[in-house]
Amino acid sequence: MFSAIGARRCKTLSVIDRQLKAAKHLPVFGRGPSARDVDASYLARILITRMATDRPARAVESFERFASMQIANAGHHHWVNSRLPDPDHTLLDLMELLCSPDHDLTKGPEFVIQFLGQAAVDIEFITAKGKPLKVMYISRSDLGGDMPEDPYNSPGSLWGSSMPGGAVRTGWTV
Repeated sequence: MFSAIGARRCKTLSVIDRQLKAAKHLPVFGRGPSARDVDASYLARILITRMATDRPARAVESFERFASMQIANAGHHHWVNSRLPDPDHTLLDLMELLCSPDHDLTKGPEFVIQFLGQAAVDIEFITAKGKPLKVMYISRSDLGGDMPEDPYNSPGSLWGSSMPGGAVRTGWTV
């Protein structure tokens, strides 16, 4: 049974890889000994797509939607701001940073990434003191390009939170 599950996951990643290459979101390289090593950009693109959808047929659509999401609360988290100072950076930029071999995951804060339906990505960082800090990535075009000061509490803004047991709660602030 486990080998069947593993084979299905491997097939899913192969389909995602093929579809992203066909849409020119991934470079095409040789095979065998001349094949290029997986780099941070490649890994970030595959991870975003796999976390965004469980349907390989929607790989390109899901990648395009989520990779271009931008941080909603740029002033709220020093760790992200110190590494990606551009307030217009995307989720893809953050994922490339996290996947980079230059970034030692054992020395940074722990983090949890949650994809909230098709609306947003919520990332919770746990500081060395155990304090959770949240960063949300959303599609700014869904908001007409204007970002509220506090996207969790501003009128008409998207919010999301995880609840005990792993359930995710989302909605709009009125």
